[in-house]
Amino acid sequence: MAFCAAKTEICICRKRWRCLVQICLDFGYYCRTASGNWHFLQIILSKFANCAKNAIMQSSTTSEIQRLLFQKIKEQVGDKNNFVYEIAEALQIGHDSAYRRIRGDKLLSIEELFALSRIFKISIDSFMGQQHSAVNFQYQKLQSGADFEGHLQRLAGMLKTLSTVPGSRIVYGAADVPIFNHFQKPEHTAFKLFYWQQAVLGVPELMGKKFSPEHIEPKAMELASEIYQMYLKTPTIEIWTEESVITTIRQIGYYFEAGLFESVALAKEVTSQYLDLLRVVRRQAEKNFKDSANQIEYQLYESEIQIGNNCVLADINGTKIVYLRHQTFNTMHTMDPVFCQDTEQFLDSLIRRSTLISGISEKQRHNFFQRLEAPIIAMLDKIR
Repeated sequence: MAFCAAKTEICICRKRWRCLVQICLDFGYYCRTASGNWHFLQIILSKFANCAKNAIMQSSTTSEIQRLLFQKIKEQVGDKNNFVYEIAEALQIGHDSAYRRIRGDKLLSIEELFALSRIFKISIDSFMGQQHSAVNFQYQKLQSGADFEGHLQRLAGMLKTLSTVPGSRIVYGAADVPIFNHFQKPEHTAFKLFYWQQAVLGVPELMGKKFSPEHIEPKAMELASEIYQMYLKTPTIEIWTEESVITTIRQIGYYFEAGLFESVALAKEVTSQYLDLLRVVRRQAEKNFKDSANQIEYQLYESEIQIGNNCVLADINGTKIVYLRHQTFNTMHTMDPVFCQDTEQFLDSLIRRSTLISGISEKQRHNFFQRLEAPIIAMLDKIR
């Protein structure tokens, strides 16, 4: 994960420095302007600060970047004594501590770098090369019920930011029905939460049990409902295929055939609610809005090109994050600007080769949803 520094044997992940600082600046602004989103900012800063410290503290090239930063600040401030005073004030440290950082005896922390960049309005980009040969991902591995609840909390935090910051949106390449839509109806929601925790994560408390909504923690159900409500407030572009509904049908079919529902009636209700949620999506597509009253835009595309993996681009008024599915339900994400740009270009290309079926194309929309509903209706017939 390193770039070769010119005329030195030391490698530095320049990309990571640039990305980290820009993330801090952008999210500091966005979260300050969106009430209640400081928790989300703390998560971002904590993860990337740890990432930066692990990689950056080991590289002597960092000292050169620090030297150049102080040189830029000194050019602004001028007088030497005033320069030290300004650094001490900016970082809220003593003059001796400021001197140690200026001399390079002590490396700046990511928080200090953030503060200096913000206060003196200096872009770290000016110190960085423009090469990009590696991408840093944050990987969220889920292993327990607590991990799963944490995943739902992070998803809720992201959607809270997206739904409150003007100019934000989601672009979703959907290999499966987008996760948010599964949280419309209680029994269907509970089934998906149960399946992910039992069949995918192997949560010990659920092993050997048949599905019943009572096995799902109320907190998880509350988070799922919150996620769906915030999704309704977030402008979204989604690209579906005929295969997008199949994964959940197979999950329901497996549990039914294996006798893993508490009752046949429960299996029928879960499947019926799956059909209902698709019809909600269809109505949203007809109107071109999720919420007509608040004019929350919803665009749905039909793609004949199969989407191999769920790919989500979260655009927070220009600050972009890409989420990719890994090992069925685990996710990894990155804010790497080049990777995000490439992903956006891929999704744009996919959209251009797809058919818009929201707002227009009534006949094609009707035919598409008929094909989506067919395997669900067939499953209902089987359960009866």
